[in-house]
Amino acid sequence: MHRRIGFVDFSTNPGGIGKDMTNLMNAMADAGGSVDMLIHEAAAPGLPFLSKSINVIKFGDGGRFARVRTLARYMRDTKPAAILSTKERESQALVIARRMTGSSARAVIRVGTTHSELLRFRHWWQRIPTRYAIRATYRAADTIICISQGVADDTRQFAGVPAHKIRLLPNTSIAPDIEDQAAKPVAHPWLQATDSPIVLAVGRLVKVKDYPTLMRAFEILRRTRLCRLVILGEGKERTMLQRLVRELHIEADVSMPGYVGNPYAFMKRAALLVHSSRVEGFGNVIAEALAVGTPVVSTDCRHGPREILDNGRFGPLVAVGDVEGLAEAMRQTLDQPHPPEFLRQAADPYRVERIVHRYLDTLLDRERSS
Repeated sequence: MHRRIGFVDFSTNPGGIGKDMTNLMNAMADAGGSVDMLIHEAAAPGLPFLSKSINVIKFGDGGRFARVRTLARYMRDTKPAAILSTKERESQALVIARRMTGSSARAVIRVGTTHSELLRFRHWWQRIPTRYAIRATYRAADTIICISQGVADDTRQFAGVPAHKIRLLPNTSIAPDIEDQAAKPVAHPWLQATDSPIVLAVGRLVKVKDYPTLMRAFEILRRTRLCRLVILGEGKERTMLQRLVRELHIEADVSMPGYVGNPYAFMKRAALLVHSSRVEGFGNVIAEALAVGTPVVSTDCRHGPREILDNGRFGPLVAVGDVEGLAEAMRQTLDQPHPPEFLRQAADPYRVERIVHRYLDTLLDRERSS
C-alpha cells in the first residue's frame, strides 16, 4: 500500500474505538502503508500504543469549525486517498471539509453502534436534530463501514443509507500481541489466589452497561458458590454502583479498581467474563476474552454478542435485564466451562491480521477476493 490514508479521531484513547483503530493503523503501517492520525492535542493517552511510523498530526482545542479547518488543510496539503472517521462530529466535519475543498479523498465512516437504540437514552429534543445530522452526513460519505450485521441493518433503516454504500467489517479487536499481554503479571491480590474463581466484567461504568443487573445476579450466585467479582472501568455510575454493592452486602467480594491498561492479563486469569450490556454495537471484550480462552456469558443485547457467540454456541446468551437468568448462566458456565482451545476459535475472525486487507480494499475502493 503506497497511497496515503488518514484516520480522524479527535478524542482517541487506548480503550474502545481508540484501541480498535490503533490495531488497524498499526497493521497498515506494518504492511508498509502511509498512515496519518489526526488527533486532538488534549486527548493523547493512546499515542504510546501507535506505531512509530504513523504520522501524528496534533492540533489544539476548538469546536466544529476548528475541526473543519484542520481537515480542509490536511486535504489540501497531503492529498490523501481516503480518510476514515469513527465519531459523529468528526464525520460531519469530514464531509463538510471535503465539500469545501473539492478533495478527491474518499470519505469513509465507521459505525460502531445502533443509533436507533442509543437515541432512546437521549432527551426527546435531541433526537430529531441528531437523526437529521446523521442522515445528511452518512449520505454525503462514500462508504459506511458497519461492525456487525445488526448495526448495518439499523444504519440502513435509521439513516436511510442505501445497501450498496454499506460494508460489513467486524472490529479489529484482537491485536497480534494479545497472548503476550495476557501473560504479563497482575498486581491485584485476588488474581494471585486460587481459592475463589474470579468473575470479570470490563467496560465503562455507564448506564448502558447495566452493571446493576450483573451485581444482583452475582449476589444470587454468591449465596451458593464461592467467587468474587472484579469490574474494570471508570465512569459516572461509580458512586451509584458502590452504593448498590453496600445495599447487597457484597462489599467483601466485589472490586472496582478502575481503568487498567492491560485487561487481557485479568481476562486470562478470570474464570468467567460477563457482559451485561443493554445495547452493544459489537462487544470487543467478548472477542478478547475468547481469544485468551476465557469463558463468556452475555446478555442477548442488540447486536454484537449473538454474532460473536454464534447464537450461543461459544457461550450462553441471556435476556437483557434478566437477573436470575444471568445468575444461572454464570453458575452453569463456572461448573462446566468450554475448553480454551474451543473458545479461541470464536475469536479468529476478529484478529487484525485477518481484517486489515478488507479495510484497505474498502478504504481504497478496490475489489479483492477474501
